Amino acid sequence: MPQKSNLYFIPWRGSNYEMNNEKLLLLGESHYDKLDNVSENFTIDIVNEFLDWAKYKYFTNTGLLFNKVDSREIWNNISFSNVIQTAFPDGKTQPTQADISTIPRNFDSLLNILKPTKVIVLSKRLWEWLPEKNGTQIDSIKAGKRHSTLWKYNYENGACLSIGTCHPSWMFGKNGTIDEWSLLVKKFIAYSK
Repeated sequence: MPQKSNLYFIPWRGSNYEMNNEKLLLLGESHYDKLDNVSENFTIDIVNEFLDWAKYKYFTNTGLLFNKVDSREIWNNISFSNVIQTAFPDGKTQPTQADISTIPRNFDSLLNILKPTKVIVLSKRLWEWLPEKNGTQIDSIKAGKRHSTLWKYNYENGACLSIGTCHPSWMFGKNGTIDEWSLLVKKFIAYSK
């Protein structure tokens, strides 16, 4: 895969991703690794680890947004990447301004590499950090108690629609439930304009 120079981590692409008419990119914020020993294949390795045996709440909850019975089923059909190209030691570590400043160019690179038709941003904070450049708010989308603005982002020879959700590890209580967010995700997947 041709790598854009600003991306270190190679994105996950499910085995069916390229065959889908609707190409869905799930976009996270950052990786975590206490050993600071991550290779460019870290994203692919961590998703494969989840698919093989691991019970990572983030990946499980993300999968449950699409299938309430099998949280692993969606991963062969989507692409996934974290936009910040640094691994933090733990979930309490906050991105620096330097990390945040890389988001626009990393996001552009991911769109140009993966050419998605739809993007679900898996973090309200990241959703607020995404650039307005190359993007236009075109609508809002609501399902039950959950809602998001709907943006269209342009990239080389294409465009995609995008929404933001709550971080999958926090889909409970005041942030809503997986079932509530799942309704919004399903409405977004069916959305056409």
